[in-house]
Amino acid sequence: MYYIKKIMITSEGKDGEKVKSELPLKPGLNIVYGPSNTGKTHVLDCFDFMLGGDAKRLYKKELKIIAVSMFIDSDGAELTMYRELAEETKSDIIVSSKVPGIAPGTYTANNQPTKEKETIGSLWLKLMGIHEEVKIIKQIEDAQQQRLTVRTFYHMFVINENRISGENSILKSGTTWTNNIPVPTITALIYLLTEKNYITPGEKQQTPVMK
Repeated sequence: MYYIKKIMITSEGKDGEKVKSELPLKPGLNIVYGPSNTGKTHVLDCFDFMLGGDAKRLYKKELKIIAVSMFIDSDGAELTMYRELAEETKSDIIVSSKVPGIAPGTYTANNQPTKEKETIGSLWLKLMGIHEEVKIIKQIEDAQQQRLTVRTFYHMFVINENRISGENSILKSGTTWTNNIPVPTITALIYLLTEKNYITPGEKQQTPVMK
């Protein structure tokens, strides 16, 4: 099992020096609370950024953020991630790892791996014990597939205050009533629960039902 021990933002101070802001976390449920405009939403942005997202709000000029770091404990072994916001390096996530089965080095925030770099999404799945590429259903009608990533179900375990107070299903990626539960979210959950991830071509297509 793993948990995120700390998130750290490195920003530029008034005199050009580097300023580090840290948020320590505990195993299990963590609740970040406080008055408006104190950085709660930026914590969520940092999570998404280190999962490979763009997190555009971190790029606000007035914040002067240089990089985001994340410190992870996996059964007592330490893993750290570091990602800069500079345009020329923002797709690179530098990983230091003492976790068995997870190599240190530079990973890509993009969805597609390269000859030199694995995706950061594959690293997160390895932390969950998933070491092979997994395909899940994207479209029920023709059993179209897509790669399983943590960001497929990210919205279910990193929740903002609007989702907590809302009456809509947490399985939905949005907050409006008109949105259906995305098929990739359902099939990702089916895989995590059963390790069954796709329909054999030619089989009768049936929509999974979540009770």
